[in-house]
Amino acid sequence: MYSTSSYPSSVATGDFNQDSKIDLAVTNSMNYTISVLIGNGNGTFKTQRLYATCYVPQQLITQDFNGDNKLDLITISYSSDMICVHLGYGNGTFTTPPKLFPTGGSLPISLVTAKFNQDSMLDVAVANYGNNTISVLFGYGNGSFQTPPTIYSAGSGPRFIVTGDFNGDTRIDLAIVNALSNTIGVFIGNIDGTFQSQRVYPTGGVGPTQLIVVDVNQDNVQDLITTNNSGSSVSICQGVGDGTFLTCEIYPTGLSPISLANNDFNGDNKQDLVVLNNGENTISILTGQC
Repeated sequence: MYSTSSYPSSVATGDFNQDSKIDLAVTNSMNYTISVLIGNGNGTFKTQRLYATCYVPQQLITQDFNGDNKLDLITISYSSDMICVHLGYGNGTFTTPPKLFPTGGSLPISLVTAKFNQDSMLDVAVANYGNNTISVLFGYGNGSFQTPPTIYSAGSGPRFIVTGDFNGDTRIDLAIVNALSNTIGVFIGNIDGTFQSQRVYPTGGVGPTQLIVVDVNQDNVQDLITTNNSGSSVSICQGVGDGTFLTCEIYPTGLSPISLANNDFNGDNKQDLVVLNNGENTISILTGQC
């Protein structure tokens, strides 16, 4: 067991000091820090080093945002509505304080990075829970991002955001779960990095929290799966391949599922699901049938 700081909320992995060993970074929401634990290469880690970051940091991602082949850290501030970037030095340390970029939204809670406009520079999209929007900020390739961001309307309470290619055109699309309207919103990407208005699909469950992209039926088309925290279920929404989805199917879980992941757990070459049930301290395994 390793110490972090107050209320760790998200973890990311990477090789921060370029020694070919995996390191860890953790956002600590209650004292506004990031813990970096350098890996020893044998499954153990050195004592954390703390970096001051933005207020109430949420999801954490590691990527190279300035093209120097060194991993950087990016998170979002739930209380100050900022994107926060710590550039890496390549020796396991990072810049502090972070570079700040306004999200243009309220209560940002989840983010993704990808190359939306096909210019080889990483961009960022953020789900803003407080004002029902997503923000898209194009990257400049030097560790900074577009201001002001481009804003798109979402459903009520967007809580989690993912990327995919839902219509097979090789362009990045976005999908979100709208926790207060019990829907999934899909934003089809255009070649210039902009997105079409969201297409809305009811989850059939209540209180969706997390969303993953997986081909559950092995038809080479991406599907969407969400946990329904208040409904004690997961919703599986099969993709058609043209950017649209079939009516979501509901599968029961334990009490108050909050997170899920997929893999082939029983070696039958079918995707299975593991679901974390926050309300009863259990996990559920749903074995794939396709």
